[in-house]
Amino acid sequence: MDANRPSKSLKLSGRRTHRKSRNGCRYCKLRKIKCGEEKPSCINCISRSIACEFASPACVSDSAFLNATGNTLPFGIYMPQLPHLNTLDLELLHNYSISTCLSISNNAAMEAYWRIEVPQIGFSNAYVMRSILAISALHLARLYPEKGNIFIPYSVQQHEAALREATAILPNITTDNCVALHLLSVFSCVYNLGSPRKAASFLVDGSGLSEWLSLFRGIKAIVDSAPEAIYTGSLAPLLQAGHKRLLLRETYLAGGMRLDELRHLILGTTNNGPRSEIYIQVIEDLEKSFSVVYGSPPGTCEAADVFTWYINLPEDYLVSLQEGAQAALAIFAYSCVLFQKLEFFWWMEGWSVHFVSQIYDLLDEEHRSWIRWPIDLIRWVPH
Repeated sequence: MDANRPSKSLKLSGRRTHRKSRNGCRYCKLRKIKCGEEKPSCINCISRSIACEFASPACVSDSAFLNATGNTLPFGIYMPQLPHLNTLDLELLHNYSISTCLSISNNAAMEAYWRIEVPQIGFSNAYVMRSILAISALHLARLYPEKGNIFIPYSVQQHEAALREATAILPNITTDNCVALHLLSVFSCVYNLGSPRKAASFLVDGSGLSEWLSLFRGIKAIVDSAPEAIYTGSLAPLLQAGHKRLLLRETYLAGGMRLDELRHLILGTTNNGPRSEIYIQVIEDLEKSFSVVYGSPPGTCEAADVFTWYINLPEDYLVSLQEGAQAALAIFAYSCVLFQKLEFFWWMEGWSVHFVSQIYDLLDEEHRSWIRWPIDLIRWVPH
C-alpha cells in the first residue's frame, strides 16, 4: 500500500453537522437556507425586512404547492398566478367616491349617503355598482374629453348591463330589492341626462314619453310599490330630505314670476276646450316649484325642487304634449327656466336651451310670443 495515499477507512473532514428541522419559516425554506426558527419573526426575515410566516402542520407543503403551479418570481421564489386587476373599474369607483357622488345632490347632509351608503348597496347588488361605474365614466368623459373614446363606450356598456340585470327583477319589486331598484332608477335618470345629447332628444317622441321623463316618473312608481320598506330602510335619509323639500313647496307663496300672464293667455284661448282645467292645474304646480327655487337662499336649490313637477305631471297633460298641443308646449317652455337653475350639475348642462329651442320650432307665431319671458331669462337667441 502506498504510504502517501490516505486510508479508505479514514473519514474526510467536511462541514460541521447541525440538527435538521422541518419547522423553519416559509421564506427560509424557499431560499433553502437555515432558519433560526425565532418567533414571531426569524433573524433572516428581520434582516431582509420581509414578513415571516410559519406554516401550520395542516397546511399543504410549499414544495407541493409550488410544484403544482410552476410560476416564478425574482430570486427563484415561486408564486401562483396573480388574479386579474381591473384598474379601470378601480379608477371609476375612486372618482365616484371623491367627485361624482358630490354632484348628484346639492344637499350637504346627504353627501355621506351617496359617498358611503350607496357603494355598500352596490357591493350586494351588481346592477347598482354597474350604475355607479357608468355615471363615473360619464363624469370623467366630461372632465377629460380627450379620453371620451375610452370612458363613454365603457359607460354605455356598464349602463346597459345594469339594465339587463335589473329587467328580470322589475316586475317583482319586493322589500328586499326596492332600495337597490330605486337607486338604479335615480342613476339611470342622471345617466340619461348626462349622456351626449342627440339632436332629436326631446320630452316626447313618436313612441311616447322620452326616456329621461319616463325614468323620472318610474322613480315614483318604485316608491309607491313598497313605501314602508323604502321609507324605513337605508333610503330613509334620502327620502326624508326629499319630503322636507316637498313640504317647502306648500309654504312659499304662489303667484308672480310671470306665470299669471301665462294663465291669463290660456284662459283667454277658446280652442283649449276641456284641457284648460288641466293646464291651469299644471301651472299652479309649476308656480310652487318656481316659488321654492327662487325663494330659497342662493346655492340651496335641489334637484327635487325641480323634478317633482315633472314626476307629478298629469297623464292628460302628457298626452297633450305628445300631440304637440301649443299651450302644453308653451307651459313646458316655462319649466325650462327651472332646468337652467340646475345646470351647476354637470349632467344638467345645456338642457334648458336644448328644450326651449326645440319647443320654439314646434310653436306657431302666436304661441312663440307666449314664451318670450323664458327665452329671455335663459338667454337663448332664436335663429
